[in-house]
Amino acid sequence: MTKVEDLLELLNLKSVDVNVFQGYNKTVGSPNVFGGQVLAQAINAASQTITNSRVLHSMHAYFLEAGNLELPIIYNVALVRDGGSFSVRRVTADQNGKTIFILSASFHKKEDGYNHQIDINTKVKQPEELMSWTDMLEQFGDAIPKKNKRIY
Repeated sequence: MTKVEDLLELLNLKSVDVNVFQGYNKTVGSPNVFGGQVLAQAINAASQTITNSRVLHSMHAYFLEAGNLELPIIYNVALVRDGGSFSVRRVTADQNGKTIFILSASFHKKEDGYNHQIDINTKVKQPEELMSWTDMLEQFGDAIPKKNKRIY
């Protein structure tokens, strides 16, 4: 995976039933599924069940077992609550009948509130504008530690 487009494709899930999604795996050098991938796919699954424009507010994640790179991951989303301001989802990620990951996610309606952050710097390059891993290897390969080169 060397481009942002590759990552976005990996995060796309296949809908297999009502509130059930299937994700695929890609190695980043580890013999097991990368935890960040499972987390991102689980958030995506939960988000697809939100129909009222609410945004992710908070989450708790539990990694229970190592994921197998050779098997797809099934994400089962439980609609725990849809209240006046918050929606809560519970996602279990399963492989071979075993739960490998659990996510509890809270989504909140968009509303104005106190602003205590500084304005974002709009001159920062977007991910699509950054160098790919392949370009970095070509340009800076001598400075990158060998163990990091092995990942890709």
